[in-house]
Amino acid sequence: VTVSKDCEPSNLVWLFDVDGSAAAGVDSERGWKKRAAVVDEWGCAFDYVANDGDLFYFFTNKDAPRYKVAVVDVTSGVWRDIVAESETDVLEQVLCVADDSLVLLYLANVASRIRVAALADGADRGELALSGIGTAAGLSARRE
Repeated sequence: VTVSKDCEPSNLVWLFDVDGSAAAGVDSERGWKKRAAVVDEWGCAFDYVANDGDLFYFFTNKDAPRYKVAVVDVTSGVWRDIVAESETDVLEQVLCVADDSLVLLYLANVASRIRVAALADGADRGELALSGIGTAAGLSARRE
């Protein structure tokens, strides 16, 4: 569950157990058990990208004003960066595709760039060629 309070790029992220199989937590109004407060402090944006079991991937501006991709193990609470913040380009959108890849939409000066990286470690898998200067927006995909 993503919780926002205003128009700032800042939110909280809570993980709930909706089937009752996980141990823990606080009862919510719906009877679900709060499993983990993945992000429990205001100040940064965290947009869910994908998860593999207890590893949850986020597109975030935490310590990265041009955005990056980070993963948290919700069992241990340990975070690590998967795709570091670019020194020059702004990361605008992230999608998980082909089960194990990230599509990264960057704005570089006035032109969009689309790169592909490995979900597990952010290893570069190349760039998708676009036809000239312009911007891409509204990318969508399914993970499988």
